[in-house]
Amino acid sequence: MSIGDEIDTAAKTFADAGIDSARNDAEWVAAAALGRRRSEVVGHLDAEMPDEAGERFKKMIVRRARREPLAYIVGTVVFRGLELEVGAGCLVPRPETEVTAERAILRA
Repeated sequence: MSIGDEIDTAAKTFADAGIDSARNDAEWVAAAALGRRRSEVVGHLDAEMPDEAGERFKKMIVRRARREPLAYIVGTVVFRGLELEVGAGCLVPRPETEVTAERAILRA
């Protein structure tokens, strides 16, 4: 199956699970499973999903459909331009935290 078809299937699974950002999350999970940047993945949607990456992708889909934070699944999150490694037990920085940090820096 093509990467695009796999992403479409994952997006539907996520939407059915009540995840608002279903398509976006499916693209991020596919990129992580493939070990590529999201921009590379969405630029090659017609390519076939390699078997090994497909197996990783399926496991990651199950985790996200269970509402596990996306950052835990892909293993990183960007905060203030820095890519940080995250995992279970780690507090994932939220977008509003970036605003708070920016305000604190400006006041310092």
